Amino acid sequence: MGLAAQEPTPEVDRVVPPVAGITAEDNGSPAEEAHPDAGPVTGMLPLTLGTFGTERSFLTPSFRFSQTVDSDPTVVAGVSDAVPTTNLSANAVLQQIWTRSRFSLDYTGGGSIYAGHSDLNSIFQVARIRQSFQFRRWSLTLADDVADVPESAFGYPGLSSLGASSFVSGTAPNQTILTNHAEQITNTTVGQVSYELNSRSSLTVAGNFGLLRFPGSSLLDSNQGGIQVGYNYNLDPRDSLGVSYGLNLIRYPGPSASQKLDSHNVQLAFGRRITGRLALRVSAGPQINQIDDPTLRPVSNVSNVTWMAQSSLLYRLRATQVELSYAHTVNAGAGILGIAKTDEVLGSLTTRLTRTLYGSLHAGYAHNTNPLAAGGAPNPAFNTEFVDARLERPLAHRATGFLTYSFQHQAANVLECGPALCGDLNRHIGGVGVEWHMRPMLIH
Repeated sequence: MGLAAQEPTPEVDRVVPPVAGITAEDNGSPAEEAHPDAGPVTGMLPLTLGTFGTERSFLTPSFRFSQTVDSDPTVVAGVSDAVPTTNLSANAVLQQIWTRSRFSLDYTGGGSIYAGHSDLNSIFQVARIRQSFQFRRWSLTLADDVADVPESAFGYPGLSSLGASSFVSGTAPNQTILTNHAEQITNTTVGQVSYELNSRSSLTVAGNFGLLRFPGSSLLDSNQGGIQVGYNYNLDPRDSLGVSYGLNLIRYPGPSASQKLDSHNVQLAFGRRITGRLALRVSAGPQINQIDDPTLRPVSNVSNVTWMAQSSLLYRLRATQVELSYAHTVNAGAGILGIAKTDEVLGSLTTRLTRTLYGSLHAGYAHNTNPLAAGGAPNPAFNTEFVDARLERPLAHRATGFLTYSFQHQAANVLECGPALCGDLNRHIGGVGVEWHMRPMLIH
């Protein structure tokens, strides 16, 4: 079932940016009415298409029910067992706007009931919180993403659009390796401040802290924190350049507390923004990793140099929106590997197929491997893919019916099975459902 943030249903065009207000664009107004995104190209927050029309303070609740069939609810390779599943969830989007600040909350909570498998029954919660302040030269944003889900968020059925963090890739803990049915709690907090030096240049300082926990399982908990300092220069109203330095620290509480990763990176960044149509960000540079792992022999301290990339594209036509992102970095290993070198690609397409039929497609691929392979032993590697497709049609003024299908696959070369999946996993989930959106309640 879907956990994605739901927008108030537009009367003309359902393909809209994530809810930021009750906007003119929702009613088909030209993109030229949008207000530009002034965010820095070197920050931890992604570039956007801007804000649209006259924004208002509001609260929008919605509810969802679906009935699906899951071919592998235990998430174990080689298992095939069609299990009917009932899914219920509620969503609330709140936005409050003041003269120089704005607050937003997007919360989804619900549960899944598996027929004949009560031990798999689960609940889930996802929330995204933002508080921003804007002054003449200063801007400050405080953000927090928190999720409690019964398995890996990467391709979690119905959660595809929220499976990736809303921050720049690499800011939140890595969850791109599928595990067995095991609860995962993640929380990432970001603070970002920018100061305009003049009309063309600015400085940005951002800090983050994230944690990943696996209650009741033997998976590897991790903490992640860092800081990034950047200089931004606007070539023209659309194009920006930037250079940044980042420090990322990863620690492992509990039995693995002696392990740690300190990484330093320097990146060059380019951004291009066409308000209401395009937001492109490309950054790359060297990453120096200092790894301390007592299990390594004969030397427990290892330094290596690799490269880091964080890129994203957001493109919108009147009836279609496309999102793509790619990241390459060294980070914590999603609870399975102590340290992982990760390549991650995410994409989504949302479009209006006919006057009353809408479609969306979310897909992702991740490759995780140990950057310090032991001599003579196979290097553990996990290749993970997911696809999530959906068709929907309005049933009434505030109700929408939908068909959904999800597929997950993971191939791993590990020799022993444990909480990580060995062999090949192929999981199919399909079903039908209905959503009901209440009319947005304006806050004066």
